[in-house]
Formats: sequence, C-alpha cells, structure tokens
Amino acid sequence: AMNILLLGSDSRAGTHGQYGRGVTGARSDTAMVLHVDKSHKMASVVSIPRDTMVDRPQCAKPSGATAPGEHQAMFNAAYQVGGPACTVKTVEKMSGVRMDHYLEVDFKGFEKFVDE
Repeated sequence: AMNILLLGSDSRAGTHGQYGRGVTGARSDTAMVLHVDKSHKMASVVSIPRDTMVDRPQCAKPSGATAPGEHQAMFNAAYQVGGPACTVKTVEKMSGVRMDHYLEVDFKGFEKFVDE
C-alpha cells in the first residue's frame, strides 16, 4: 500500500507572466491524499480543502531558516511557508498517516495536462 499527496499549486514560475503578472510565491490550491491499496487494484482519494484550519508544525523554509509552528493556520499556507516538505509534514501531522510520495502540478503542468 502507499499514500501519495497530490497538490495543485498556483505557482506561476516558468510562465513568463502569462498567468498573472506580479503574482509571487505559491500556495497549494488543491490537495488530495491518494491511498493505493496493497494489491494496487483499488484506490481511495480524500480532498483537503485549502482553507482548512490546521495546527501547522515547525517547518524549514527554503531559505534554510525555520518557521515556527502555528495554531489554527490555513492549510494552504503550509506550502507558502515551507514548500512541499512543510505541506507533507502538515498532512502527516493532521491525519496521522505517513505520505510515501508527493506529486505537484503547477499552472504550466495543468496547461499541458489539459492540452493532452
């Protein structure tokens, strides 16, 4: 069995301003936990609403600094504070379930997905 955190990010990196000029940073607008059973014949998905209030754990920032944990933080702020690692850590803390993998789709990836 495995658990995969699927995130849709609003990052505009690499779009050359095509999707919102002046928009910086990134948040996780869509988050789902995909559980694939041991036989790999069945799967379950649970969505985590982006505005869910959570107790975010202490996380390392991309700069190397540490962001202190926060009580009653919005779930999607975990990504903004500490990127994917902080988001995974937050999901594991709130659910008690270990994430084995992580997959992110940003604006550019979503565009490619839709075009295919």
